[in-house]
Amino acid sequence: MRKRSYDAEFREVAVRIVVETGKPAAEVARDLGMHEGTLQTWVSRTRGATEAGTGPLNESEREELARLRA
Repeated sequence: MRKRSYDAEFREVAVRIVVETGKPAAEVARDLGMHEGTLQTWVSRTRGATEAGTGPLNESEREELARLRA
């Protein structure tokens, strides 16, 4: 069995679906035709990076940053 690779955009969209909709990673993975463990790993890494302050900003954080910059 060959290991499938996913580009950064696909990973970002898949994680965003889980985070923003609250759907279980297993359900989203099935819908996308991928292994649920792979998606769960991406989600865990993203959540860990966000909590550590090294991940992307969420919408309210972006709005606050824009307000502070203005």
